[in-house]
Amino acid sequence: MNTKVTSVVTYIPVLGFVLALLIGDKTSEEAKFHINQSMVISILMVAVSICSGILGIIPLLGKIIGIILWIADILLLILAVAAAVFAAKDTTLEIPVISDIKIIK
Repeated sequence: MNTKVTSVVTYIPVLGFVLALLIGDKTSEEAKFHINQSMVISILMVAVSICSGILGIIPLLGKIIGIILWIADILLLILAVAAAVFAAKDTTLEIPVISDIKIIK
C-alpha cells in the first residue's frame, strides 16, 4: 500500500490498523504519524470503555461518570474520523496531546 492508503486505512478500527502494520508503508514519516495517532486514539478509546464499565457499577455516581466517559468516547471517534479525512487529503491533523505520543519510532 502506498502512503496515502496506509494513512487512511489505519483509522479503520482493528482490521485497518492491522493491515496498515502488516502490509502498509511504514517507511514514510506521514504514514508513521497516522499509524501512531491511530494507535493512541484506539488505546484511549479502549481505556475509556474499560473505565466506564468499571465505574458504571457505582449506583448514581457511576451513571454520571458513565455519561461523561461516553461523551469522551464519542469525541475520540470524531477525532479519528476527522484525522482519517485529513489523511485522505494528504495532510495531518495534529491533535495537541495525542500527536505527541510516539509508539512506533
